[in-house]
Amino acid sequence: MNNLIETRTFVEDQFKRFKYAAIGLGSFFIFVVILVSIYGKPMNNKYENWSAEGFLFMILCCILIVLLITFITMSFTHKRTVTCDLKECDIYATNFWNSYSQSDNFQWSEVSDTNPIEEYYGKGAYNIFIEVDANNKKYRLLTLNLTSKRDFDELLHLIDQSTPQLQYVITNNPDIGNRQIIVEVQKYKKVARI
Repeated sequence: MNNLIETRTFVEDQFKRFKYAAIGLGSFFIFVVILVSIYGKPMNNKYENWSAEGFLFMILCCILIVLLITFITMSFTHKRTVTCDLKECDIYATNFWNSYSQSDNFQWSEVSDTNPIEEYYGKGAYNIFIEVDANNKKYRLLTLNLTSKRDFDELLHLIDQSTPQLQYVITNNPDIGNRQIIVEVQKYKKVARI
């Protein structure tokens, strides 16, 4: 991807975490089904009067409630669609219910700063996203946890190509030579342009 000439669209998936939760809880349910089928009923005396089917139904209901709460929470997360070429970038944010929408646009020639940002939201969980400063306004582009690593890295490459006026680039390449690291977020580094 040396010379980017076409428009590229990057889309965040606000249900990416929901899918992982569903896979994890589904695996847990299958594990419980196997245990109950082997032992016939739960091993705890507290549930002695319950049938194996009743116990499985209770576990399934708990899992479905957790998934429903997770789905409702994720449905209000903003989904960004970022469409860029070498001249400009359009950002459209909405949620699952379309009760929120926002549209922004900036020219790459107006960009004065870019940064990888790490945002913590409890118990070691974090988001990494790219923030672009253009015309004294900060634009939040893709969030790594809501998109593929390939798309995230491709956007970084596009930013590098589109902002030759900046004295630095954001890279995930571990071989940066003797260039000074200005900002480091996980494996993403803001370093001087070669």
